[in-house]
Amino acid sequence: MPDFARSCLSGVLSRLKSFTDLTDIVGNKIYTDVPQQTGFPYCVIEMESSPFQTKDNSVDTHSLMVHGFSDKNSPDEALQIRSQVFNALDRQESNITLSEGGLVYIETAQIKDIFKEPDGVIWHSLINFNILIY
Repeated sequence: MPDFARSCLSGVLSRLKSFTDLTDIVGNKIYTDVPQQTGFPYCVIEMESSPFQTKDNSVDTHSLMVHGFSDKNSPDEALQIRSQVFNALDRQESNITLSEGGLVYIETAQIKDIFKEPDGVIWHSLINFNILIY
């Protein structure tokens, strides 16, 4: 059974890094692993994968989480990040290129509340997507 997780993650990262409405806010700071000394604002991507097989088919389902972080005095910037991530990814299958597999869909699963981190300074937004690849 093929594993399309790397292809999926790479395609999503490329889409987000090329979406100017998002990069106007965070620049090129869209990561799977945040480097030390990274300035705000930025995005972090996490993904969980699950195979699904039937007698005739093999597909991958993925849960993608995109976090936005801002150190502004209000939640506005973190909310803008979340909004632009939604615009870049939700139902944008034709704009996401995979090196392997075929993207069936990418759809918003949940828009989480925005909240302050325990430090009382950093605003954190989160949006989740469901992805299916065959």
